[in-house]
Amino acid sequence: GRSTSFRAHRSVTARSSARHPLLALDNVVCTPHLGYVERGQLENMFRTIFDQILAYADGKPINVVNPAALENHPARSAGTPP
Repeated sequence: GRSTSFRAHRSVTARSSARHPLLALDNVVCTPHLGYVERGQLENMFRTIFDQILAYADGKPINVVNPAALENHPARSAGTPP
């Protein structure tokens, strides 16, 4: 069969979701907004984020997308980590 997906966030609210017509259809699968996230993915994402925060606090930023922005950062001229 044919598969079609769309966002129904605005039409399905917490208050009305239990009786929403979409839930009565046999060909509809409803998942929470974060239905695709697994524990391992979250742990890896947070580990990466915390590593970046700690490196920044140590004055040695990692994974910097725009290094030029750090060169002009006011804290850098004050002698503190960027």
